[in-house]
Amino acid sequence: MNAKSILLSTIFAIFTLSTFAQLKVDRYGRIGMGTNWPNPGYKCHIKGNLLLTTYPASPFVEFQFKVQPGWAILGTNVDHIAAWSPWVNFNKLYAEQYYRLSDASFKLNKAAIDSPMRKLSELKPYKYDMIDRYITESGDSLQRTLPQYGFISQEVEQSLPEIKITDDAQEGKLMDYDQIIPLLVAGIQEQQKSVRALEAQIAKLMATNQSSSSNSSLNGSGINNGSESNNSMDLCKLFSCSPNPFSTTTQISYYLNSTVIHAELRVYDMQGIERTVINLDTNQGNSYVNLQAQDLPVNGTYIYALFVDSQIVDAKTVIKQ
Repeated sequence: MNAKSILLSTIFAIFTLSTFAQLKVDRYGRIGMGTNWPNPGYKCHIKGNLLLTTYPASPFVEFQFKVQPGWAILGTNVDHIAAWSPWVNFNKLYAEQYYRLSDASFKLNKAAIDSPMRKLSELKPYKYDMIDRYITESGDSLQRTLPQYGFISQEVEQSLPEIKITDDAQEGKLMDYDQIIPLLVAGIQEQQKSVRALEAQIAKLMATNQSSSSNSSLNGSGINNGSESNNSMDLCKLFSCSPNPFSTTTQISYYLNSTVIHAELRVYDMQGIERTVINLDTNQGNSYVNLQAQDLPVNGTYIYALFVDSQIVDAKTVIKQ
């Protein structure tokens, strides 16, 4: 092979490697892996997935970056990812939305939360100054404090020992605040049951004593609740139903003023158990609803009460026979 042929072959080989190489560095220092045209907006452009690993060390750690249609996947085989740096400690994360795994197929031994209000009462919320480390624009590492509301991880561990709500990572003890949310919901529900029971007792007292309470704020035609500023209650009225007693249907009339946001009619038995709730039309003026005998379990005396914006207005009795 003459020198000319060798030179041409060498030039062709260099051109081929430069054009089709799997690792390419362009004249601006941009690196392309799996691509011959690195994106000019990035110093490193990888076409495909990226794996960071300590293999063949044992045990080894892998950090995976994967791209596929519709998804970008980030994960590790050790089940912990810390957004952390020795210069600033833990980093702040910003995102539009954040979802947690909550699929039923992953959850075993489901049970209602026992005594949620008691558990919540044992938690101690604080206002405190949180130590925050940060890097200035000039590259200096500084420390400041930021005012926050929250809990102390060590105290929450003692108050809620039955769940895993804290974890040790890097330089501190972290807490899963999301696990407080089910406690709050269960606590509100438990408290609401107590409120409903008290409202039933109030309705019973109003229904049985309205005829003799001439010197109180309760009366048979309506209630002002003793407050001139409570416009949603002022002049709202509940009227006697007809027919009473009834066997199939009875009509209950009421009057609402223009400021009412929500109104409902609740029916209780004489033990204070809520038997049915009817949401009412909040248009101003007189209106009525029909109470069906089939909505009440047995014959006997019941109490029906008008609630306006979560406050009781009046209550009366009705007999199903």
